[in-house]
Parts: sequence; structure tokens; C-alpha cells
Amino acid sequence: MNSIKLLIVWVGISFGFGSDVNAIQILQNVINNSQFVNQSYTVDLNQTQKNKLDKSRKFDIFTQWLDTGIVQKKIRVITKEPKNMKGVSYWVHQTETGGKKRWMTLPLTGKLVDITDKPINRNEFDMSELELSIETIFTNNNEIIGDETIFGRNCVIIKSSPNKYSVHNPIKKLWIDEEFNIIRKAEFISKSGRTIKGMIIPKIIQINDYQFPKLIEIFDKKKKVQINLTISNFKLEAQNNSIFEPTNIKYD
Repeated sequence: MNSIKLLIVWVGISFGFGSDVNAIQILQNVINNSQFVNQSYTVDLNQTQKNKLDKSRKFDIFTQWLDTGIVQKKIRVITKEPKNMKGVSYWVHQTETGGKKRWMTLPLTGKLVDITDKPINRNEFDMSELELSIETIFTNNNEIIGDETIFGRNCVIIKSSPNKYSVHNPIKKLWIDEEFNIIRKAEFISKSGRTIKGMIIPKIIQINDYQFPKLIEIFDKKKKVQINLTISNFKLEAQNNSIFEPTNIKYD
């Protein structure tokens, strides 16, 4: 499930205590860039980790935004590869306040199980740490600390430091393309000032008026993990609502 979490990411108003108002507005623009855009795409995931077998996975992902009701966004993820996981599905229902319910179907049986409270495996990379949301803005002090040109684009650099509501969170640095409102690079900094994990988005694609990542590279120095996500088959269209409702599945 951890491999899914970054894929269902890219999701506000925020009142970060001690934050730079301009920094908050930039982060708000990043969140708004992908809100209320019904979309689907395919993700090829390749993961390498020291002393472990390489992993390759493939998913089809669908996102639907709702105008009414408690649930604001619904996500469906369908596993295409590897063969022993083919057909396994994941669902996420997210409320306006960021609350989430999660389900998946089990391999072989297709039985639906609620995994909302399932803890993250400590030995795996936690994709949710890379999410940008209302909550992550609110629980950090955000300030603009400079700018830098990366991948041929001028990016503003925002530093997000834990406030009293997130004293155990690491410091984050985000490189944001202000024109396209998209993060191109992120780093997590330890208390000693070392970069411990992060990601870069070297390639993006424009569809209509929206920018989406085409390639994402993620690393975790402590766990010695490298993950590459290649994203293709973008479509901006609504899907039949039935595919977003969790259910048991009969595999072929």
C-alpha cells in the first residue's frame, strides 16, 4: 500500500502560525493546481533498495472530485503488474478536512478489507510524507528562503519548519515553479542539517491548462531506497461513479 500513497497525492486554505503570507499563498496555489480536476493515468513504479530484491509495479489510477456531500474526492487504483497482484484494487475517500477512509481487495480471494487504520511498515518508504495538504501547511512555519533554476525553470524555495503542532516533523525544503504551480524538488532535513530523503520531478507534461509530473524520482538515504515513477496515458475526464465504490472483486 505504501507504493500507492504518493500516487494519490497532489492535493486549501491555511493559517500557518509564524508563516510568511507569500509562502502560504504559493503552497495554496500548488494544492489548487490539481484540485477539482477529474483525471486518470498509468504509473510504472520501479524500486531499488540495498540488500532487497528490486520491485516493479504498474497501476491505473482514477481520481474523481465531488461537488456535494461529505466526501470531496474519490480515488481508485487498479494493479496491473506484477502478475500475482493483478486486479488488486485500492480505494480512497477523502473529506474536505483531509480525513480519509481506505480499502483494498486481497490478492487471490478479491475480498474487500478496510485498511484505514492499518499502520505503515517501518521498513518501507512512507509515501504519505511527501504529500502537500492543508494539514501539512497548517502544522509548519513556512518561509521563502531563496530561488534557484532547476530543469530550466526558475523555482522559489520554501522552507517548512515544525511549529508547536508538529514538533517531531522534519524540516522540509520545497522548490516550486510559481508559473506552473508545481513542486519540482523536495528535501527532508534532519536536525543536524543533513538531507535524509526527498524527491525530484525532472519531467512534466502539459494537458490543456494543467501541468502534471511525467517522471518522479524519490530517495531515502536512511532506508537506502530509490523509487522511480513514470506516469503516462493522462486523461482529463470523469469516470462512472461506480468504479469509486469499494466492493469485493472476482479476479479473472
